[in-house]
Amino acid sequence: MSVETCRAMLVGHPGGSPAQRPGDENMSCEQIFAELHATRVDGISDEDIARNEALTEQGRALAARHAAEIARQTAPSPLGRVAGVLPNATIAALMALSQARQVAATSNLKRQDQHYSAELREQIDANAMDLDALMAKNPRLAQLSELAIGQDCQPPAQ
Repeated sequence: MSVETCRAMLVGHPGGSPAQRPGDENMSCEQIFAELHATRVDGISDEDIARNEALTEQGRALAARHAAEIARQTAPSPLGRVAGVLPNATIAALMALSQARQVAATSNLKRQDQHYSAELREQIDANAMDLDALMAKNPRLAQLSELAIGQDCQPPAQ
């Protein structure tokens, strides 16, 4: 979801939100996050939290597999060391086999990427629905979020 889409979702009331309070426009990022932290937020399901964490780990593992495959494919080929002592036909067959393995590994990673992307899009949609429900239940949360976005606040380190 883009920042513009998120803003449009958060700002549902022309002329201001019913959750606006005097002085909101002067709040610092620290004050915004302090109030957000103190605000009771119920609504994100345990399943979605677990799924978000699992997808984060899955993404890290996929990135590690990509890095390992890139390292493997860019490493010097052992065929170069033995090329001078093997017949050309043998070298050609070994090179073809090596290239076929690279293509297969790349195709496998591409399939994994596509599967992960589909799962991620599905979870982003679930998160957006959770967020929409939270904002509907707690307009102040929406107001504080809009203030944070408007000031380009960065979440504090955990």
